[in-house]
Amino acid sequence: MAGGTGIRTFRFSGFVGGVNAAANIFDQPVGTVLRASNLVGTRRGGLQTVDGSHVVSSPASGTSISPIVFLGRYNPKLGVGASRLFAVMLSNGTASIYDANGSTYGPTPLGSYPNAGPLIGGVQFSNSFFFALGLNSPIYVYQGSSGQISPLVNAYQATTNYPPWLPSVAYPKGAHVYATSGGTNYIFRAKHGGRSGKTAPAWPATLNARVNDQEIIWINKGPLNNGGPTGAAFLFNHMNSLWVWGTAATYDSTGINGPDSLWMSDEGQPSWFDPSNQAFIGQGDGQMPMGGAVWTQLEVGIPANPQLVLFKSLSTYSVVGSFPAISIQAIPNGAGCVAPNTIQLVPNIGMMRLSAYGVAVFTGTTDVVEAFTDPLRPYLFGGASDIAPLDWANVANSTALQTVNPPGYLLLVPTVGSNGLLNRGFFFDRMLKAWFVIDFPFPLSAALMDIANPGAAASLVAGAQDGVIRQIFAGDEYWDAQPTTPIAWSVRTPVAGAPTTPIFIRRILTRIRATGTGPALVSAAMAYEQGRGGGQESTGLTLAIDTNGMTQAIDVGRTTLGGTYFDIFGSGRMVLEGLEYQYVPKPVTRVPG
Repeated sequence: MAGGTGIRTFRFSGFVGGVNAAANIFDQPVGTVLRASNLVGTRRGGLQTVDGSHVVSSPASGTSISPIVFLGRYNPKLGVGASRLFAVMLSNGTASIYDANGSTYGPTPLGSYPNAGPLIGGVQFSNSFFFALGLNSPIYVYQGSSGQISPLVNAYQATTNYPPWLPSVAYPKGAHVYATSGGTNYIFRAKHGGRSGKTAPAWPATLNARVNDQEIIWINKGPLNNGGPTGAAFLFNHMNSLWVWGTAATYDSTGINGPDSLWMSDEGQPSWFDPSNQAFIGQGDGQMPMGGAVWTQLEVGIPANPQLVLFKSLSTYSVVGSFPAISIQAIPNGAGCVAPNTIQLVPNIGMMRLSAYGVAVFTGTTDVVEAFTDPLRPYLFGGASDIAPLDWANVANSTALQTVNPPGYLLLVPTVGSNGLLNRGFFFDRMLKAWFVIDFPFPLSAALMDIANPGAAASLVAGAQDGVIRQIFAGDEYWDAQPTTPIAWSVRTPVAGAPTTPIFIRRILTRIRATGTGPALVSAAMAYEQGRGGGQESTGLTLAIDTNGMTQAIDVGRTTLGGTYFDIFGSGRMVLEGLEYQYVPKPVTRVPG
């Protein structure tokens, strides 16, 4: 094509690198674009319009609409009973838990609970679902047979749960009794089995203190009325025990509850808590607990034992083993977490989440930040006039989920000006190892990878203002299946030319293939980053691309310094398969304004 006309070409295809908004425009990584919205990568190197959405469940008439802050799925053990999708709404500190099965849910919740915190979660253990409603709220549990949510009944709350110590009795190893010291009833556990003495020993009043009782050594497990965890910021199903992290807003008089107190239930008994199975994570460091997850992946250089990974605001901890043989280690370069609902253990990647330094990944032994943050830096921290950055004042509202098709991690965040509502998604394709940006037409507040139907791409998101639960990444052509609202998209191409070399850009060629039921509408604009006449100019061209796909020429006819890029934008389902610039280098001289 260069031939005798002097026209040169620059072809660009293979968009497998995704968006790199922080790159130097004259040294942009191969396969990346400067900006993009509502486009994701294809395995063959193209950019395609992101899937739309369709409504899964809507609030019934009369349901009080407030932000859905948590979506969870309860699957009865061995398939007994119907699977339930939970939607938790939060209004003025009261959490209302709804059964969100079917096309509508509400208006009557399964239960409403005051003193709930802004971050709500839950976990299934055996045939029950446990809700963590915050530091000041007790644990609540749902069991399929009850049909309602009720407080967790703790086995250490009343003397009727354990017998008093008796003389000359054969006690097995692990037996629990209560005995009185200084007018207070304490729980004692047998370190090993044996027969008790004819008279009671001098019972100690100190936690974990031991006392000999003829053939038995008893260990003080704390006052009988301690009752175990007083609240629950986060819950984990780990090593056949229910783990609770964050039990009280302040360190209380018991010495075993506080904002970073970690508890482990008895094995297989999620409502039985031994006060000795408790530890503090970074006690007194001024940081709040910010969630965690169970790490079960075995890789080279990663501990083979399952570990519970816990995050504080600026710190990462690894908890290996279980009480009493437990090891708690602070990760030396730990980045912590600022949005607990963004934590996801992504296959072959690690534990992804949003930290104060950007997107961070725990690999099992260390935290990695820069490799996952740098391409998105202007989107996260600002500095680009055409990008609304993340709203760090409301960063804790952010959430995330994993997706099946395409496989990846979708991080939902609020941008400045969104009033804390989640309006932007950062999608990390775990096969391409690349980021893509999704701008939703409706604000969101919660998300869930719903595996009720194994193999289905059940990526659910909850509307922040309408209470609607939607499915995304399921092949939809429109937002909410509305043919009048095709999905708008845009992409900014790599620059043409060198920084100080004038070029005459004759045209650009685009290979775009429509993939929806209707045509994809395409427009373009040219921006000048260098030289006189800086700014952006529309080409005035609008194209309707038919479903067979075609190469379209966008005539430009403009001389400018190198550094020119093109914004191509449109709507509808399409695949951008390649670009080509046709240009002529010009002598180094004054560039017309």
